[in-house]
Amino acid sequence: MLLNNFAIGNRIKKNKLFIDPFNPEKLRAASYVLTLSNRTRRWIPNSTPIRLWEAKSADRHLTEISNDLDFTIAPGEFMLACTAEQIGVPADLYGIISPLSHIARFGLSIHCGADFINPGFGMNSRSSLVLELYNCNSSPLILTSGMPIAHIKFGRVDFLEGQPSPVPGSVYEGMDPLTPPRYYEEWSKKRIRNVNE
Repeated sequence: MLLNNFAIGNRIKKNKLFIDPFNPEKLRAASYVLTLSNRTRRWIPNSTPIRLWEAKSADRHLTEISNDLDFTIAPGEFMLACTAEQIGVPADLYGIISPLSHIARFGLSIHCGADFINPGFGMNSRSSLVLELYNCNSSPLILTSGMPIAHIKFGRVDFLEGQPSPVPGSVYEGMDPLTPPRYYEEWSKKRIRNVNE
């Protein structure tokens, strides 16, 4: 079940959910509107394949972080950005991020399917959310920091009686949201790949 605007606001007042900065005018019926920060990172065009199952595989394929009031995303370009707000989601909630319908009508995607925010994310260290921007439009799009970009919705997590709450954890928790992918770093430690490395 999704939290409505009253429930979101009430939890924030009681410090049981964190959105910083928080503006009650950005509450919608069952979501909160997040804005775009001025921080971005671009993928460097290159014909060299990226080996995903390798430590720090993307580090040399990304530019340094830029801080621009306005920036342009070309047709077919994929880049990383982040929200101006930092969040903390308690263990009894999860989050879903989705684009504003206005943004979608321009052909701008804000994530590549990574819309789920784990219970407990950001509670130890408040964090902005990464935005995986992709321009599906045939024209370049100019984005401005501070513009509304996405909804965040919150749902409740069910627990059985006596069951411990989930242990929060993310390889990205406490890191800069524009950190390169850490896919190998997280999953290689869990020994889920049954091949010789």
